[in-house]
Amino acid sequence: MSDEISNHVSIAVHGEGNPSFMFEYNARDEGCVRDAWKQVTTHNKVTAEKVRAIYTVWEPSVGDLSFLATNLPGVPVHHRFARPTPDGWEASIGEARRAERQAVMDHAYGGDEQDDDDDSDILPMLWTLSGPQAEALVDVPHQIVVVGHLAVALAIVPRSVEDEVEMHLLTHEVFRDIEDLTFTEALVDACDELTVGMRIDVADSGPAGRLLSVLRPGSVAAGALVLPDFHEQMSHVLEAEQVVVGLSSHTHLLLAAHGSHRVAEIETAVREDPRRGLGLIPSMWMLEKSGLTLLREWP
Repeated sequence: MSDEISNHVSIAVHGEGNPSFMFEYNARDEGCVRDAWKQVTTHNKVTAEKVRAIYTVWEPSVGDLSFLATNLPGVPVHHRFARPTPDGWEASIGEARRAERQAVMDHAYGGDEQDDDDDSDILPMLWTLSGPQAEALVDVPHQIVVVGHLAVALAIVPRSVEDEVEMHLLTHEVFRDIEDLTFTEALVDACDELTVGMRIDVADSGPAGRLLSVLRPGSVAAGALVLPDFHEQMSHVLEAEQVVVGLSSHTHLLLAAHGSHRVAEIETAVREDPRRGLGLIPSMWMLEKSGLTLLREWP
């Protein structure tokens, strides 16, 4: 078993859309939060007063906690796994991966006996292959959606997720120890799960055309792009065979008929969206019956 594992740090701030800034580190790095804060303040106009919460997969180090107490006092800090002692990482990583495997097994085989108190879903998660975080997919089973540009993986997503760091990608290690369940089968189940609670909001302003927002309140919805009947459903609502899709965050998709005035609106929303989804590059796509074609990316 590899002794390396990632830690995602998300700094959530107040502002239009309640944006979050997300970063990936080696979990053993004791300065993850400090470096993330440096990145945020260097490249964005963010002050301590604007921070509403910080989320990490692994508990911040003592040094990071001391830094937070001094520089971001009173800001809620949430983590998923407790930080082990320096010689306890191997055991803790093993426990984290066993928890992931159990979650997959519960969702795949639980059926009617699945725990009613389960507060997470396993859902499809899009990942940009041309982005700086593409190498993270080396350890993650995935399916290519558009060669060289887009893939879909699977993630454990707590319900009522507030920030995208709450999503946790499932690795090869998880599936290696589960018999009789392939990634492809799990992806089919995840797509079925995604449709439960998924919502399509329609804004109709006459000549400007319809603007669709695909959402799954309290969760993520961008993975709908890989649903088998997604083009059929969206083209029916928009009354157009060619559909333009805006992708900037895991939480939603924006869609409009190709050639409508809404396309420019989607482009602006995608380009200016401060919520850069983990593993995503803001992008525009053409969705047709034959598949997806990349129109533009904003690295």
